[in-house]
Amino acid sequence: MKACTLYYDSDSIRCSQFARKLAAYNKAFSLVPAGSPEPITFNANEAAGFIFISTKGRPDPQIERIMRNIVMGKNGYIFILILGGTRTLTTIKHVHDLLASRGMKLANAYTESSLKKISPDEDTVFQKISVDVQDEVKVLDRVQKEVESLPTAEIRKLMHQYIRDYLKEQRHSRHHKDVQ
Repeated sequence: MKACTLYYDSDSIRCSQFARKLAAYNKAFSLVPAGSPEPITFNANEAAGFIFISTKGRPDPQIERIMRNIVMGKNGYIFILILGGTRTLTTIKHVHDLLASRGMKLANAYTESSLKKISPDEDTVFQKISVDVQDEVKVLDRVQKEVESLPTAEIRKLMHQYIRDYLKEQRHSRHHKDVQ
């Protein structure tokens, strides 16, 4: 089993609980809270994950500091889990660009909506994340290759459909939060 370090936003109860449950499910994951005062973070493991809630299109400032200062292999597997917040797609692009400027690649990104699409059951979600880390599944590279091969009109149609589905899901989840 490949060792992985999970950096999580320790100020967020939701992120802390999710990180602890994920580490309990898979013993190869080690947890590191984001509030450590060290200026440079050395990661000896081959994989690193970041769990946070996005704020205005950016990750939590402590998580972003770790991303800027992390020292690990350039071919390491890096993934993010965004458990809510605003402008998640902008956050994914920001993290991708931040890591690319340091010579690293964001391999996978999970959002709250993508986790719900995987399964409403947490164990299935944890299993999917563990398998993806173990097999080094690089979804973002695959999607980028697929998009590059499509004509512009087809990309536009797909984007409109994705945006409609996303907004419909947001309205649906907002309605259910109000009802509960």
